[in-house]
Amino acid sequence: QAWSSCQEAKDLVDILSLFQEQAQKHCSSHFRPIQVVTDFSWPIIKGVLRSFNNQTLSEYIDYIYGLLQDGTTQLPKHTLLTICRYHYLQAVRRNLPKDICGEARRLFENLSSLLQSSLTIKDFYFFMKCLFIVAHNEYFCPEVVEALAQIQEGLKNIRDRNTDFLGEEDAVAEE
Repeated sequence: QAWSSCQEAKDLVDILSLFQEQAQKHCSSHFRPIQVVTDFSWPIIKGVLRSFNNQTLSEYIDYIYGLLQDGTTQLPKHTLLTICRYHYLQAVRRNLPKDICGEARRLFENLSSLLQSSLTIKDFYFFMKCLFIVAHNEYFCPEVVEALAQIQEGLKNIRDRNTDFLGEEDAVAEE
């Protein structure tokens, strides 16, 4: 947070490039962070992409879209940039209309989390389809019940993935 509020993107590129240079010198000549989690700070986003990946934002989006389309599960060749789930959900909550409340609000937040956590374009499309079914049926029909069940399963899979990645204690602390 301190970096993003007092630094320009160019300064952060210089700082991060120096960091990477020193890490390569002292640790490994192939040093590259696998993932960087950030808020919506433009200087940090630009700094990470430029110094670790030598990419612009549009080049990075094209690269990630290609990974999602392929459905690859291999480690990417570039540092992944992820928006912090908390900051992402805060932005979603802040921008939801005030008249959406209760269960509808929680459903929308859960779907937003699912979309952010999709590993492939196929997953993203699937959850968008579930959202469409729930949003366009005013009655609790079998299609809505099935879509809600699939959303629940998707959320469970995300929690399981987080537990596998973080370890049991960290996943519980994240909730």
